[in-house]
Amino acid sequence: LWEMGNIIQPLWAQCPGLTRLLLVGYPVISLALQAVLATDLGWLVDVLFKCNLRSIVQFKVWTLFIGPFCSPLSSGMAFLFMLFELYMLMIYFPTQETTMGSTTLLFWTLFMNGLVNVVFLIFMFILSFFLNGPWEQSSVGLWPLIMVALTARCLSDPQGSSNFWGLVQIPNKWYPLALVAFFSLLNGMQIMWNFIAALVIGYTYHIVRYERFLPSKVRVARLEARCCRGGRCGILRAGWIPATNTPGFEVESGSRRYATLGDFASSGTGTGSQLTSQNNTQPSSSGNGGGGNFTAFAGSGNRLGDGSEAPPASTPTPAPSAPPASSTEQGDHYTPAPP
Repeated sequence: LWEMGNIIQPLWAQCPGLTRLLLVGYPVISLALQAVLATDLGWLVDVLFKCNLRSIVQFKVWTLFIGPFCSPLSSGMAFLFMLFELYMLMIYFPTQETTMGSTTLLFWTLFMNGLVNVVFLIFMFILSFFLNGPWEQSSVGLWPLIMVALTARCLSDPQGSSNFWGLVQIPNKWYPLALVAFFSLLNGMQIMWNFIAALVIGYTYHIVRYERFLPSKVRVARLEARCCRGGRCGILRAGWIPATNTPGFEVESGSRRYATLGDFASSGTGTGSQLTSQNNTQPSSSGNGGGGNFTAFAGSGNRLGDGSEAPPASTPTPAPSAPPASSTEQGDHYTPAPP
């Protein structure tokens, strides 16, 4: 237990606010709902969290997005799987939250839950023509969400490889498939259709570019400014990462004070006015011959031919020298002049 604590403590320390909220809230909600299922209010759990074909037919659309947050701990194996889920969350979600921001990651989590559940229900609908149980089968737990994040990260470097728990090196493009096959083996050689649905979303993640359907960082920043003091709040002794602190926010909001070659390629004409309108005042450099305040192409400059600067004095052109007179002298190196 002490060695496990030494592994978990650094992972917990690097988790931002939303990741910590999921790590604590997910098992607490699951335990609470497991207790509710043992009472007369068990129907409430099915209404709020059970996502299957029958629920969608009854227009319980919210179960597509919040259904995975309920994972009743019905056995010891389910408890072990939840511990493994929490460990994988601590590995993959901190980087995701740092890149996206906490609020955007919350939208991303709900959106990915919905996409995975839609694909899962399509599988169940097809299987219902051949089997009797798919109408009641539901997708629970955060494993599909973790598989989407894992697959997208692996495919961002398809030429690399990942260590499969110290046993073998597997190419990144096949690593998610190997992991799903391993879990299916642990599940008694049964196909885990929610994992297959997660693979469908994960392998098409960079092709479809699902993140473009999320709210822009500028809109998220405006929402945070209205609702939660610009996102500057703490949860479980960890900071909520606002959209303004994420990479690329200045580029998206237009507050960046420099341009790249991509700007010229994308904007075409009219870029010069944008460049000259920003940062008109530049700090003067020290007289040490190139101080630290030097900025390339800074200053007002002069337009060619505007007459604002006196032209340099022209040097007199020397008179052409007379051609050498012809001579009749003979010598080893003498060449007579032409007539």
